This record gives sequence, structure tokens and C-alpha cells, in this order.
Amino acid sequence: TIGPGVYRENVLLTKPYTGLVGAGPDETSLDGGAQGSCLKILSTHDIEVSSLTCVNGSALFGGGIRVDDSSGVFFNHLEIINNFALQGGGIRWTRSQGLIHNCLIAQNAVTDFFHPGTGGGIAIQSPGMGLPALTVNNCTIAENEGSYGSGMYFESADSALVSNCIIANNEGGVGIGVSG
Repeated sequence: TIGPGVYRENVLLTKPYTGLVGAGPDETSLDGGAQGSCLKILSTHDIEVSSLTCVNGSALFGGGIRVDDSSGVFFNHLEIINNFALQGGGIRWTRSQGLIHNCLIAQNAVTDFFHPGTGGGIAIQSPGMGLPALTVNNCTIAENEGSYGSGMYFESADSALVSNCIIANNEGGVGIGVSG
């Protein structure tokens, strides 16, 4: 459990069965300080992140949160706002399986000066695990910017299941992009 406050850190989770639980998005913030992803979850399993805000992250992939090669990842009651990346301004999800529930993903941006930036809110890459890589439920994905998939970008049509979400007011190109 993380108490109330603003934590200016770039957190890396690689240990399985880890929980990162704040006091609420209005109370607990991870501030990436434009020095990398606020949170990286790499090559692990059974991770819960809830009740906090990820803000001011800046990275090549996953400005707010980057998830690679992981399973059983659960995000609940998060605000992922004002982050920047070349791909996945809010979240970049790669070769991983999990659930994003009851989250706000807003005001994130992607750009690549030579190619269109993909996934202003969320970019989902290389699902490959035989199941949808990601289930996104009861979330608001709004006011993100990107050239392709300004709200969400899917590498393939079967890479995610999206239900009961508001995806609105994303700018700069196709709001939801699917490649493959």
C-alpha cells in the first residue's frame, strides 16, 4: 500500500505477486518527471495496480505505463493522464495478458516525427498468447492525441476485448486504429 502523496519516481515491477495500491487517484500519484515511464511491468505475472494516478511520464514506449511479457496484470481505478511516448502515450501493452477496469486514460499523446504515432491512449502490440491480450472494461479513454489510433491502437483485431467504455474526443487521426 502506498500512502497519499506525489511520488516522483519511475517504478519498475519484475517480482511476481506484487500489489501497488494507492489511497485513490486524487490522493496518490506517480509522477514520471518526463524521465521515463511512470511504471514498467516487465516479464512477470500476477500484478495488481490500483487507486493511483500516473502522470508526466515520457518514454519511447508507454509514457504512463509499459507492460511487456507479463500475465495476470490487473489495473483498477487508475488515472493515466498527461503522459507522452512514441507509441502508447498512456499505456503500451506488449505480449501480455490482463485487465484494465474502471480507469481514466486521458490527455496522453504520441508522436514520431518520421512516422505516425500510434495509440495516444493505449497501444496493444503482439498479443500472441492465444487469448485476447487485454480486456478493457468500464473505462474512459478521452482527449488523447496521436496520428493513428489516437484513442486506442490494436496491432490485430483479436488483441483486445473492449466493453462498456467511453472512447471520445481523441484527436489527430483515426480514433481507434487496427492493423492486421
